[in-house]
Amino acid sequence: MLLSSGSAARRPGLRNPDMAENPASRAVGVAFVQAIELRDFDRLEAVLAPAIRFRALVPSSCRRASCAADTRRMIEGWFAGCERVDVESMHVCDIADRLHVGYRLRVHDPGGCYLLEQQGYGDVAEGRLTSLSLVCSGFLPADDVPPR
Repeated sequence: MLLSSGSAARRPGLRNPDMAENPASRAVGVAFVQAIELRDFDRLEAVLAPAIRFRALVPSSCRRASCAADTRRMIEGWFAGCERVDVESMHVCDIADRLHVGYRLRVHDPGGCYLLEQQGYGDVAEGRLTSLSLVCSGFLPADDVPPR
């Protein structure tokens, strides 16, 4: 059964899918997305555990990193050249004991405007991501797509 937007709040026994059950876990997910939006890669690295297990499925390949510094470099390579990154939507919640973070970004760079979505599933311990598996739509041309 599919639930329409907001219906979980009206039905007894169903939790709101927009809120993580663990506020500390949710805060890590939100901080991760905000760091990308601000292109603050020091802040991004601060939410990554030193020995994070990072996997990213991007349109061209599957990429891996096994430490915070390498994960930072990979993500920084995707966004550092952008003039601006705007979060159009974000969804952070728990799935059992795992964190789900999904977001749509509007990215502006000298070549134009692009949309991309990323969906990630990870583990959080002591306020940091210890693992993150990310799927990326790729940078899709969006000069003619109005903002949400």
